[in-house]
Amino acid sequence: MSELETIVLAHLQQWEDVKEEIRVKYANRDASVHALLQAQIENYETLVTLGGTFWNEAREEEWYVFGPLNEAERIEFVKSKYKSHYAYVQLNALFEELRKKAAMHFAKQARLQRKLEKEQKG
Repeated sequence: MSELETIVLAHLQQWEDVKEEIRVKYANRDASVHALLQAQIENYETLVTLGGTFWNEAREEEWYVFGPLNEAERIEFVKSKYKSHYAYVQLNALFEELRKKAAMHFAKQARLQRKLEKEQKG
């Protein structure tokens, strides 16, 4: 496992460790949830940048490798509607999509590494 994978997994685990607590606090209308959510927004924003960026020719803009579709609009919704339970729902969806994108990225990297090693041996 690469150092980047270890870091990504640690950030994802931070979310896993508190997401149920956040859900329950929203259900109970506990205002202390806002600080927890803010910390996880920052966690997400750090996490999404870890994979780097690439140039999207079709859109003529830079995208995050780990960034889900419509990531910018969706994280802005979470930030602006943080008092709503739907902010939690959206942030949870963003983390889940990011987890899948990161897993695909690391699997692709591992396949390329194995292919290179095979070519060097043969």
